[in-house]
Amino acid sequence: MQDLLRRVISVSGQTRTSQTQLGAYCGRSQAHISKVLRGVVPVSKPMAAKLEAWVSEKSEPDKAEVEALIEGIAAAAPERRKHILHILRELSALA
Repeated sequence: MQDLLRRVISVSGQTRTSQTQLGAYCGRSQAHISKVLRGVVPVSKPMAAKLEAWVSEKSEPDKAEVEALIEGIAAAAPERRKHILHILRELSALA
């Protein structure tokens, strides 16, 4: 559990996410999030699941994950690749 809390603290610092914002995501108050992050209050299983989801959503993908996705796209059937590239172009235009 300590590893999860370290990752939450690290990612929240990188993304400049406040405890209030993190609390809103988890459905908890800023005060409760502060106590969880300081280890004053234990992390419940539902809260751990929400924190894991938040870290996953906010974290930058590592190089190996990106390469694995690219390899998967390259190995896909031509019609599927065409659809994937179309979606990526649309997303790129939004950025």
